[in-house]
Amino acid sequence: AEKVDQITHQGETLGYVIEGELELTIETTVYKLTAGDSFFFKNHLTNRYRNPGTILTRVVWVNTPQIH
Repeated sequence: AEKVDQITHQGETLGYVIEGELELTIETTVYKLTAGDSFFFKNHLTNRYRNPGTILTRVVWVNTPQIH
């Protein structure tokens, strides 16, 4: 089985899939996104992502740090 590290940190993440496919896992929920889909989540939730397809995936990905 492939080992996949999950990510967690403070702040928020948002993104937009420009082309291709993106598989985004937040906690235990798997989202299968394609071109035109967007996403948002709080970074304290465990998350991971991968390209499940065979073509290039392009995503605009923005992370914001926690503001004090």
